[in-house]
Amino acid sequence: MVTYPIRVERTSYRGADPKKGAKAADYNRDAAMLEEHINAQIRNGKLGVFHYSTIAHEVGLPEKRVSQILFSVDCGHNGFTVVKGRE
Repeated sequence: MVTYPIRVERTSYRGADPKKGAKAADYNRDAAMLEEHINAQIRNGKLGVFHYSTIAHEVGLPEKRVSQILFSVDCGHNGFTVVKGRE
């Protein structure tokens, strides 16, 4: 289980290849968007299980992309569970 707020890992490419730099920037943009989307849902009262397929539908990204990015949150194959941490 993951505690609120969730944090999605970013990639850090610092090389000179513009294609790899663009790929890293796209990944980080999507990671930031997914992190904000999920944390906003938790702030609005949703706790529990988050499924990659549902998140993909809500944000308009392919499920494979969502699972690739969010797997780092809790290593779940279909999703992850979020609980409210101490405040």
